[in-house]
Amino acid sequence: MLWGRRKGKPSRCFSAALGLLYMGVMATVWARGPQGCRREIIGVVEGILKDVSRMNSTDEGLYTPNVNDYKKCPASTLRCFAEESKVLVYLNPNLSGQLTRRLMSISQKDWEREHCPQCEVHRAEPLETFLRTLYGILQLWCDSADQGNRRGR
Repeated sequence: MLWGRRKGKPSRCFSAALGLLYMGVMATVWARGPQGCRREIIGVVEGILKDVSRMNSTDEGLYTPNVNDYKKCPASTLRCFAEESKVLVYLNPNLSGQLTRRLMSISQKDWEREHCPQCEVHRAEPLETFLRTLYGILQLWCDSADQGNRRGR
């Protein structure tokens, strides 16, 4: 019986087994790196890029991490893009928050290895540069996830 006899608490053996299972799953996830690339997010960015000339943007630009930032700090880079995409949606109410939601979802995965800079440290770039950089980083992310999936087979 896995349940202890007192107060319905799980036995130590059961708790230890759950702990080991958790450690095994997390080690596998961390070893594989970014997972779950959904190429639809790239399509969302492509669609926005097509309409970039008709969009409102801030005069100051949007904080834009670069590929080197992504390679060092993938999750915080994607979080920065997610936060800045909120500004984009605010300035362009006709845009759905789909991009922001998807970026927040993938940036929740904690891949960080080092201390990473805050979003505000990055240069503010024009909207088109922001979107093209995001597009390139998402392609890099998806390519690395695809390679990890091929190695895992």
